[in-house]
Amino acid sequence: MGEDVMSITCSHRVERQEHKVGVAEIFRRYFDAYLLNHKVSYYQQKVIAAIQNCRTAALGGHVFRCNKCDYQRHEYDSCRNRHCPQCQIYQKLKWVAARLSELLPIPYYHTIFTMPHSLNALALYNKELIYDIFFKATSQALNAFAQDPRFLGAKLGFIGILHTWGQALTHHIHIHYIVTGGGLSNDGKRWVKLPYRKKFLFPAKAVSCRVRRQFSKLLWQAYREDKLIFPDELAYLKDPSAFELFLNKVAWEKWRSHMKEPFGGPAAVVKYIGRYTHRVAISDSRIKTIVDDQVVFAYKKYHNDTVSPGSMTLEYDEFIRRFLLHVIPHGFKRIRHFGFLSSGSKTRALECLRNLLTAASQKLKEAQATFEAWLAEAEDRMKCPECKDGLLEVCELIAPIHWAPG
Repeated sequence: MGEDVMSITCSHRVERQEHKVGVAEIFRRYFDAYLLNHKVSYYQQKVIAAIQNCRTAALGGHVFRCNKCDYQRHEYDSCRNRHCPQCQIYQKLKWVAARLSELLPIPYYHTIFTMPHSLNALALYNKELIYDIFFKATSQALNAFAQDPRFLGAKLGFIGILHTWGQALTHHIHIHYIVTGGGLSNDGKRWVKLPYRKKFLFPAKAVSCRVRRQFSKLLWQAYREDKLIFPDELAYLKDPSAFELFLNKVAWEKWRSHMKEPFGGPAAVVKYIGRYTHRVAISDSRIKTIVDDQVVFAYKKYHNDTVSPGSMTLEYDEFIRRFLLHVIPHGFKRIRHFGFLSSGSKTRALECLRNLLTAASQKLKEAQATFEAWLAEAEDRMKCPECKDGLLEVCELIAPIHWAPG
């Protein structure tokens, strides 16, 4: 790499830091100070290092040159970490493309299950176990109602997406499900429509009760198998009678489930999964500024079914603490497929359903068009901004200045 290229790339990095305030910049400024007074796991440190180094000289990059004129552009590589607000666009497009091939000309429903906040402290020290139990309890509830002939009597297909945050970066554990409006009969020979198609998927209160019972059962089983970790403030729960009392109290709380009306066609499903599936706790676009070691960011205030824009200010250490609440355990699958969309049966089930649902669907074509518009927008950045005719091609690699740890 030539000396000129090095100087250009370094100046590009400085320009980004001076003119853009985002999550990475907050960690660059304050994470070392945060470590002096807070415990952070090795994995969390790797996540922060990836975010700090993303699209900087630390990871190296590429020099792009137009194949029609003399225009050049220098870009640093991204970290590709799933917690990084700068790295989700291409993962999102790839995932949406795969889901697009699975869409059927049927209604799809949006369902949200929320875990009571009284479980937050326990979940913080048992993330993988608690999140997994929540997935099992909610998916088993949906499957149970789907198999009940009063509601469907067939096998659903659905996708679950775990989110752990609220707008203020607080611990707010919930799962979004995209659910087929109907199912494949148990003999695999016909498509079964929902009896209440335009009204609701399943009765929300009854599903919530089922989730609550199943979650309590699975958590009690985990306790008996000594799988739970109790921090000092929850050490009293090691006593079986105290834990049983805690579990009974949690079971009587309100387990919220929201069964929304069906999406407005497959194109709306594509837009939804494109926005929600690869979200991180907070995007760079929401961060307004840093003033006197305080982070100011935009958020939405929810009150009595109304939403209004607001602004929140947090000390830098509180902002970092809240962000770290939402670091998912290494290797944990926060997007899962169930029913006939699970990996074991998806290919055969979709082939069968396409034969059963033979009617041509203009709506599926609209969904394809929606995705192709997104793809075109992403590919647009590879067109030369100077001559508007050529395409940018890699002509040189930029070596990293240093490697991020791990």
